[in-house]
Amino acid sequence: MRTANFIPLAPFALLLGVMSASGISTHFETADRAMPQVDAVHFPELASALNNWPQEVRTGAIYPDWGYLFPKHSAAAEDAHWAPFHTIALQYLHDTYGNPWTPRTERLFAFICGIGGHGAMDDVWHFGSPPDNLEPIGGSRGKRNGEGRTQFEGVAILLPD
Repeated sequence: MRTANFIPLAPFALLLGVMSASGISTHFETADRAMPQVDAVHFPELASALNNWPQEVRTGAIYPDWGYLFPKHSAAAEDAHWAPFHTIALQYLHDTYGNPWTPRTERLFAFICGIGGHGAMDDVWHFGSPPDNLEPIGGSRGKRNGEGRTQFEGVAILLPD
């Protein structure tokens, strides 16, 4: 009977051998460290949105990994990591909510910032250390994977220690 207590944990144990993710706590820590680094003098609206909605930033920071536990959603999860997805999300926010922003709009923006931060951190985590693997903000790189699809390597933002 004692063995039955461990059976629900078996699926998680199987994942340990195939995962190379940085983990939820790493993404939370990255988001927590990035938020205070925003220049509130030059970007007051950005700083305000992030400071007003830190939990949304943190939730966004783990969002792109959601689909990796479900094989049929892994491509969608991968797409959520990189610049094309972020651009579409920001365009949706702009087209749907416009100006002036309501608290709901600001919350969604903070969530999208968290998603972007996840992609930026994963770019360094999985593809190499800065600055050799990074391009200026606004640029995105892509490479062909073995299936002939473009694999985007994202946009990264470097923050000081």
